[in-house]
Amino acid sequence: MIEDARSTDAIEAVDANLGGWLPLFERFDGCRMEEIHGCTRWMSSTPLPMFNGVLGEPKASDVSAAMDEILEPFEADGVPLIWVTRGQDLMNEPLAQRGFEIDRTLAMTMDLSDLVEPPVPDEVEVRRVDDDPAALRMAVEIGLITGGFPAEATDPMLLGMERFPDRDGLLTYLAWMEGVPVAASLLFLGAGVAGIYNVGTLEGYRGRGLGTLVTTAALAAGKAAGYRVAVLQSSEMGESIYRRIGFEGWFDYTFAVRMGGA
Repeated sequence: MIEDARSTDAIEAVDANLGGWLPLFERFDGCRMEEIHGCTRWMSSTPLPMFNGVLGEPKASDVSAAMDEILEPFEADGVPLIWVTRGQDLMNEPLAQRGFEIDRTLAMTMDLSDLVEPPVPDEVEVRRVDDDPAALRMAVEIGLITGGFPAEATDPMLLGMERFPDRDGLLTYLAWMEGVPVAASLLFLGAGVAGIYNVGTLEGYRGRGLGTLVTTAALAAGKAAGYRVAVLQSSEMGESIYRRIGFEGWFDYTFAVRMGGA
């Protein structure tokens, strides 16, 4: 386990924990995963971003040519994909030129000994739902659609989670308000840290602290499992919430999505 949230090991573990998701995509029938020009490229039979993508920055003297080679099989079939890099500005313009929509997220870490769990209001229930198929589906769908992915990604995501080699390391949380499922989060225990993902609150229920509740519930589970450091990638909208919980920011990622061939 990584002990110090401000250490180089902890900051690098943001990358390692994110990369730990790749085995999920390898579980899809017909998935191809390979290293090319220093990047990891994966393709599956599910024509959605996230299930097809690239992780990393090309290690080549001609970055533009390397990018074209990396993208060639996606473009041949018009496959939507996501390209994730550490937010190097040199990648943003060529990605935009190739039809990607660019978003930035902030890599953050937290010392879990600083975690303070807020009280849960009487009208709210928050619990882990991995053993409840109907609630798990709701949580996964909320996490995906509030993150900008289509609802059609829910079924393949559930399948990938079911086949994940360390399923016990994925913990899913759902919040209900007056019986309505409204917010969700996912915890991934890997690379010596507790990673927070897919935090989202449905529109109409935001601004009520529900995102904080599902996040701190997941963080508390990571702490109870013996982890000392938590990591995440925050959107601009979520950054202030995570800072209030106790996270610090370190560097930017670029999350670039293209919904079909160039």
